[in-house]
Order: sequence, then structure tokens, then C-alpha cells
Amino acid sequence: MEERLITAVANHPELYDTTCFFYRDRNKKDRAWRKICEATGQPEDICRRKWKSLRDTYCKEKRAEKEKRSGSAAGPGRKWKFSAIMGFLDPFLTPRETSCNMVGTVENILPEDQGQPEEAAGESQSEEPTDPAAEPSPVACPGSPVPGPSAPAAAPTGPQRRTAPRRTRDGPSAVELAILESLKRPRQSPTEHFLLGLVPALESMPPQTREFVKFLIQKLVYENSTATISDNCDEKNKVDGNLANTRRAVEDKTCASDFELSVTIETSNTYESERHKIKEHRLDQEHMLMNASESELDKENTTASNRRLKRKAVDEDPGLHTSVKKLNPLGPVVADRLHTQCKEEQDHIPIIKINSVCSMASPAPSPQGCSGSTSTMASTPELKIGQKLNEGKTKQIFELVDQPGLVLVQSKDQITAGNAVRKDQMEGKAAIANKTTSCVFQLLQESGIKTAFVKQHSDTAFIAAHCQMIPIEWVCRRVATGSFLKRNPGVKEGYRFSPLKMEMFFKDDANNDPQWSEEQLLEAKLCVAGLTIGQCEVDIMSRSTVAIFEIVEKAWATQNCTLVDMKIEFGVSVKSGEIVLADVIDSDSWRLWPAGDRSQQKDKQVYRELKEVTPEAMQMVKRNFEWVCERVKLLLEPQASSRVVLLMGSTSDVAHCEKIRKACASYGIPCVLRVTSAHKGPDQTLRIKAEYEGDGIPTVFVAVAGRSNGLGPVMSGNTAYPVISCPPLTPDWGPQHVWSSLRMPSGLGCSTVLSPEACAQFAAQILGLRDHLVWCKLRASMLNTWVSLKLADKKFQACSL
Repeated sequence: MEERLITAVANHPELYDTTCFFYRDRNKKDRAWRKICEATGQPEDICRRKWKSLRDTYCKEKRAEKEKRSGSAAGPGRKWKFSAIMGFLDPFLTPRETSCNMVGTVENILPEDQGQPEEAAGESQSEEPTDPAAEPSPVACPGSPVPGPSAPAAAPTGPQRRTAPRRTRDGPSAVELAILESLKRPRQSPTEHFLLGLVPALESMPPQTREFVKFLIQKLVYENSTATISDNCDEKNKVDGNLANTRRAVEDKTCASDFELSVTIETSNTYESERHKIKEHRLDQEHMLMNASESELDKENTTASNRRLKRKAVDEDPGLHTSVKKLNPLGPVVADRLHTQCKEEQDHIPIIKINSVCSMASPAPSPQGCSGSTSTMASTPELKIGQKLNEGKTKQIFELVDQPGLVLVQSKDQITAGNAVRKDQMEGKAAIANKTTSCVFQLLQESGIKTAFVKQHSDTAFIAAHCQMIPIEWVCRRVATGSFLKRNPGVKEGYRFSPLKMEMFFKDDANNDPQWSEEQLLEAKLCVAGLTIGQCEVDIMSRSTVAIFEIVEKAWATQNCTLVDMKIEFGVSVKSGEIVLADVIDSDSWRLWPAGDRSQQKDKQVYRELKEVTPEAMQMVKRNFEWVCERVKLLLEPQASSRVVLLMGSTSDVAHCEKIRKACASYGIPCVLRVTSAHKGPDQTLRIKAEYEGDGIPTVFVAVAGRSNGLGPVMSGNTAYPVISCPPLTPDWGPQHVWSSLRMPSGLGCSTVLSPEACAQFAAQILGLRDHLVWCKLRASMLNTWVSLKLADKKFQACSL
């Protein structure tokens, strides 16, 4: 907790930097402490007291460190564990002057806002030379007699202060010289200390996450520096009067009420957060915002009637929505603030009846002054909503009138536990859950799993295939915890299931979702969308649940997170009649432990275990959900690039290589084709080999050579990378040519695969050990092959009967 607190305080220089513009701003400091509380998950008073204790301890450590260096009998001491991370305070610790025996002053370290220490510092007497000749002669004051050399000194009257014996010194000590040297060093800027404060947090991240965060920081710096340059150029040509005119123009373009909103399903969580940001930065960034928008408003200063015509054209053609890069050359930061200001000044419109819905990222055709939205779904067309088909605890299902066979799944800002025994509203949960579900389903679809998911439509809704849900929850467990321990006493928490543990629960809220066996499910003879759930269907769902869990588990492992268990549901597609993965998969669906540590769990279990639901506790649950939502996007990114290099003996082998390339593309593996002959140009073959070994990208070499295959053995004998021989055999001499690929000299590990598709699969299995996306495609391919065989067997059984 201390490290998180120190890192959070370091990000707010207004709390400790006396040169900061907002150092005396009490409101700014209060907002900073609220943000620190959100980052640490502790109340504000605890954070303040803990920080004061840490700061006082650091100051005492600095004083003790100087005393140890100056004392002759100082022994080795143990350094405080937070001394390094709190080094950003050094330039801002206020010195206290004391008298000393040096020409300058010695500085005792004491923070400005800490006050005097409990123990008083005694005054030291200045040391003077004892030689009388070295003493300066008295200087006469005007109007006073000057005593002569022989005159005796006047007897002192009144009490006198006893002085310490004087001693001679050759010069300043080593400690004093070190202090003077430190005072001469250049002082680091607050920006440098802020960046140094980010180092501990970056070092604690996984390598992939750390590089991604560094990329985002560099991107923000570049975009804002570009906007600042443009603002500075504009400020030279603007006068103060233009600011008021610009504000009126923005309000006129923003608050125009002569257009109809096409959004009827709307959540305000995103806009509330943006409104909060605007309120915080309005004072120090309003001038930049107005200058940034002034040039754009001058270009688009048209009459109200022309603006209405343009809005009508945008309503009729969604493609006319102009992107932010075209409208606002000052960068996405200024565009976001313009968009947020427009939304802030609009009144909230209550939802009464749902007639249509469009993307939350494109909230109705708006004036061109507010069209600079950076959302990727800004051009999402309007949907015609039909009747409500179903409503659950956390979502609603609506029919799409203009798209038969599809539905709209709308998430709700509601969180429940214990079959809705505990139920609360959590602002922003709908957007978080929808984003998490969309990313997980996209991962599964790209791997090859059949799902009902079609695409994300808005921040809080996605489009899916219309399915009749099978009333069974399939639970897959890797680690024993939760309700499993209650039903199976004697099993310790943390027991690891290998293979995975499968459980089924019949969806019946009245009976608290009782657990079913496979025999109960078969005897129920459920009929869903015309499909009777029999042995074949149960086997398909059971095998699919294991494969889906393993794919998601493999993906989360790249983020150093353990997928403890997960529940999923299947449905029967109304259009195709096949079983597909349906419903949602978000933080309500799994248990997720970062680094395998239960104390760091980031799922709904935190909400279940709350003894009392308070606003602070709900904020902690929301932060956990946001943590998952931000990292689930990384599951779609490859952890390491990989490739297959196809070496063909001649151009006549191109057709065979194209089959291998096509099969590799199905696993997402890029292929490179090269032509070389180990017999006719061995030097060129080894040069090509060295070219792909030098860049460090995981590579599999595939040798495609007929007749006497020399490529495979030569490559295998000169590289540590895996080599596969896939010779293009011909009907006439094929049995004879294959022996040149099978009979290898000793010390060579070149494998031979005759089928191009099998060769690509073997290469994918090698590269999938480091790339989780390749592994996921392999796992889904295995499942689909098994399912196709199962369905084929069912079909032939039906024909024979």
C-alpha cells in the first residue's frame, strides 16, 4: 500500500512542489487527494496520515544519514526501504538556517509544511582564533572615545554569557565540503521528478504491458505538443475580444435545438466522467480550447438554415459524418474537450419509449462544431428496435426489425449476487461489461469458435444472432474455490484440476440454480428451437466448454493472470439451428486472480464478499472491473511475431508452396518464399539462413525440394531453428525420392511431413508455444474437427434408423 501511495503522490506535484502553480490551490490539492484515494483504494484521512508519516520518516532518515557521515564513530546502518522511491522530494525540502563555523550556512533538512521538530536545535557558538594578534581591533563608533593600546579594558557590568573555548581550524571538513558541493548541483525540474516517479510502476508491469503504456505516453506527448504549437501560433494573432465571440459561437452551434435526437437507449456514465474532467481543467485550459476552436468556427460560420440543411444531409447519409482528423487539425485532445463541452451543456432527456437506437459514440447528427468525435463507431447506422424479447438481471434483448435473425443485447448498470438477493446500481458497468464481452467474443471468433456475437454496436450494446437459450450454465474449473468447497468438504482451496472440472447447473432462480448431472440433462429431453438436447448435443457443449476455457485461460496467461473458473451458456441459432456460444462473458462470468494471488482478485467475487455496500466499496469494485476491461484488449494482440520461411529448390515447386502458405494463413502465420538450391548454391542457402536468424523472430524453415532433397539436411545441420522437409512427390519417382528426406545422417533433426496442410499445422504447433493467438487457432481447429465428426456420426445414425 505504501508504494502505491508514494507513486500516486508523485503524480501530483501540487502536493509537494513549492514552485508549482497550483501549490497554494486548496481545491486542487483536495482533488489530488481524492484521486490518490481512488488509486490506492483507501479513505482520504488514512492516505493523508500515512503520507505524513512516510514524509516525516524520510526527513528523519535524511538527517540521520548526514549525522552518520559526519560522526567519526558512525557504524554501518540499514537504509530505509522507501528512501530511493521518495527521492523526488529532495529538491522541495525547505532548509533551515543555523549558525556554524563555516563561511556559508549549514542546512538542516525540514519540509516546509512539516513545522519545527520536537527537539529544539541548540545554538552553536562561532569559533574564533585564539591568537590575540589575529583578533580585529575595535572600531570606534561616532561620538565614543577610542581607548588607546595601554588603556586597561573596562570591567564588564551585568551578567555575561560564558563562551566555549576557541580552537583553530585549517579549513572546512569533508562533510561540509560535500554539503557545499551538493548545493552547487543543478536542481532537477518537477517534470523530471514526475517521470522518475513513474519508474516503479512501469517496472512492475509485464514487458508487453510496459511497452504498450510507454507507447501511449509517447503518443499523448506528441499529440499535445502539436496542439500546443498550433495554439501558440494562434495566440499571437488573437485578441481578447475574440474569446467571448468564440464562446457565443460554440454555444450557438452546440445548443441548437432544431434537430431531433435519434438516440433513445443512452447511458450517461461516459459523459459524467468527461464532465468531471472538464470541471477540473476548465480554469487552466479554457483559453487553449477556445483558440483551438476559433479557426474552425471561422471556416464554418454559416447561417442557421444552412446548418439545418447539413444536419439533415447527415441524418440521411451516415457516411457524411466527418472524422475528427479532418475537422480539427489540432489533435484529438482538443476535439475530445470540444465534444465533452457540447455534451455537458445539453439537458438529460429521459427515456420513455424505445423506438430506435444508434451508436452511443455517435449521439445523433449534431452541428458540425460537435462532430469531432474520436470514437471508432462514429458511423454506426441507426437501428430500428422492435419488441423486447427478454430481460435478465444485467441485460435486455431487443428485436431488430430491419435485420431478421439478429437481436440487440443492451447491458444495464446493475450488479447482482446470490440470484439478485444483493442488487445495486454501478454507474458505468454497462459500458465496461459490453466492452469486455465484445473483446472476449472477438478473441473466440478469430480463433474459430462459433458464437452468436456479430459486432459491437455502441458503448453499451452489441448485435448478436437470435438464439433460443439452453437453460444450462456450464461451469469449468481450474482451481477449487467458492461454492465447490461447500459442496465438496475436505477439498482444500487452491486444489488444481487437471484435467478441467466440469459442472452443470439448471437455470432456475426459484430453486437457486440446482446442480444437474449429465443423466438428468439427458432425461429432461429439452427441446430448444426445434432441437432436442440428446447425447450428441451434450457432448458437443461439454467439449466446447473445455476448449473455450482453455483458449481464454491461455490468453489471460499472457497478462500473468490465472483464470480460476468460468461459466458460459449456449443457445440454438434460430436461423441455422446449430449450437453456438451465446449470452455474455465478462467479469460476472469468471474468477480472475492476477499472478495467481486470491487477494488480488479482479472479479465479481469482491462484490459478493462485501460485508456492507458503501460508495467507497462500489468504487473499488468498479476499479476492478475497469482493470479487467483495459487489459482484455491486450488479449487480442500477439505476444511475439513469428513466421515460416519456405525454401524451394526451383520455381516448379511454387504450387506446392502455395498450399503450405494458404494453410499457414489460416493460423495467422505469415510466410516468406525463397528460391535456393543446396546442391547448386550452398553458399546462397546459408546466406539466406543467416538473414532470418539475425533478427530474432521465431522462425520455422520448410524445405520444399524433390528428387534428391539436399535443402532439408543442409539447413538442419547449420541452424538451431526447426526445419521441416515437405517434398513435392510425383507419381513416377515419388517412392524413390522420399528416401532422400527420410534417411538423414546422424546429428540431424530434420522432420519430414508429406502433406502441405499437415506441414503448416506442425509449424503452427511449434510457433504456438510462444504466440497464444496461434495456439488458440490450433485449439479451436481441433474442436471443430471433433464436432464435425460427431455431427457426421449422428447424421449416419439417423439415416441407418
